Formats: sequence, C-alpha cells, structure tokens
Amino acid sequence: MRETFAQELRARDVAAEATPRRLRGVTRKAEKIAVRKMREQYERGDGAAPHTLEAAFVEASDAAFDRATPLKPWEVQIVETQTHVRGLYLQQAQTLARSPAPEDRKLAKSIETFVADMPPADTRRLEMA
Repeated sequence: MRETFAQELRARDVAAEATPRRLRGVTRKAEKIAVRKMREQYERGDGAAPHTLEAAFVEASDAAFDRATPLKPWEVQIVETQTHVRGLYLQQAQTLARSPAPEDRKLAKSIETFVADMPPADTRRLEMA
C-alpha cells in the first residue's frame, strides 16, 4: 500500500519513497480494517470477538505457558527473511567500512546502527504471549 501510494505521488511529480515493511525490519502485517473494527466493537462490549482474535488468544496462551508451541511455518519464514535482510545490510556496511572515503565509513556505521535498532521478528501470537 505504501509503495503504491508513493508510486502514485511520483506519477504526479511529487517526490516520494516507500520502503517495503520487511526492509524496515517490520515483520507484522497491519491488522485488516474489518477485523480491527470488529475487535474495537468487541473491546467496547458491542459485539463478539473476531474468530482471528479468539484463535490468537488460544495460541498466545499456549505459547505463554510453553504448551507445545513450535514456530508456525510463517514465523519460521519471517525469521529467515529478517536474518537474510539484516545480513544484506551488514554486508553492505562491511563493504562501505573498507572504503577510503570517510563518508562511506560514516554510512557504514549508520547502517550498522540501523540494523542493531531493527525490531525483532514479531507476530501477534508472540506479542500476546
């Protein structure tokens, strides 16, 4: 969505960039609007909990109490993707750190700081646990 919005702005001669979520270190997808609205109604006491929320509560309680909760396939993929992305950033930082140009070495340190500050791989289930 962010990328499409930035593309539309650029088509109208407005400078805009959007970095994909995984490259920013954000692993959780945004909650769907319909699910969010249902959840908000539930939290106000005006409706039933969305099935996805009920399932998340069950999975989170299992994870919190160490009841046989191996990583889900998508969680394994999230961790692998984040490891790969961080590795790519750090490879570029190492290349820049070997440069004779001081601005390249400064950029290398900035990249290393960025990677160190990236949030850990996260899912709603793990956050709730």
